[in-house]
This record gives sequence, C-alpha cells and structure tokens, in this order.
Amino acid sequence: MEKIVLDSCVFVKLFLDEADYQKARNFMRKLCEQNVTLLVPPVFVYEVYYIAQKYGVDLDFIEQLIARHQDYNMQEIALNPEIIQQTKKIIQQTSHPKSGFPSFYDASYHALAMLNDCHFITADRKHYEKTKELGHIRILSEVI
Repeated sequence: MEKIVLDSCVFVKLFLDEADYQKARNFMRKLCEQNVTLLVPPVFVYEVYYIAQKYGVDLDFIEQLIARHQDYNMQEIALNPEIIQQTKKIIQQTSHPKSGFPSFYDASYHALAMLNDCHFITADRKHYEKTKELGHIRILSEVI
C-alpha cells in the first residue's frame, strides 16, 4: 500500500479558504480514492486543532474530520529515538542563509517520510526550500 507523510498545513486547507485550498481538497480526495495511507506525527493533531481554534472553526467538526481520516487512511506514528535522531540530522544539516534552520516540528514530518521511504507533502514553501536537497519531500502546488 502506498503511503505519504501529510503536513498539517495541507490538511487545514480542507476547512480553511487558503491559497491552494482546492488543490489540497482534490489531492486529499485522490489519496482516499487510491487508498493511500497518511502517516502523521503526534504533533499533527495539535497543529490542526490550534489552527482551527485560531480561525474560529468548530472543534467538534475538526474532531469528526480527523476521526474520519483516522478510520479510513490516517496513521499516527509515535516519535521514537530513530525519528528523533533523523529529525536532529535534518536540523543540523540544512539551513538557509536568510531563514535559518527548519523547525523541529517540520523536520519531524520530513524525518518520518525519510524513514518510511515515502514523500512528505507540504504547502510550506520555506521548509521545502530549506530541505528539498534531502529528497522525500514534495510541495503541494506541484503534486496536482
């Protein structure tokens, strides 16, 4: 079964009218149709709820949206020493002259993709630009 690591910034486009929201919705529909497993770190749920609360989105709706994907095709992968070590490598090996190092949160998604030999799908262009040379990452605007 094919799998990807999904960034929370892509998932929140399912309920926020942001740039590329239609691409995110089409992409998520395609993933469900193709039975692709979505791997996410534990921070994913916290980030989604934080954004929903920030924008006044009903949290019961968010709970249902996340539960629907967990029942269907989303797996939360606990951080373990291997993921943490890979995350630290990403942070230590990559930097951008103007924007610095990637965040530990973003790097943990990327590490999860690297260790599962799949792609990390993000809409975060800053992280993408800092780490694209490592592979295992694709930007939402280029996947559909």
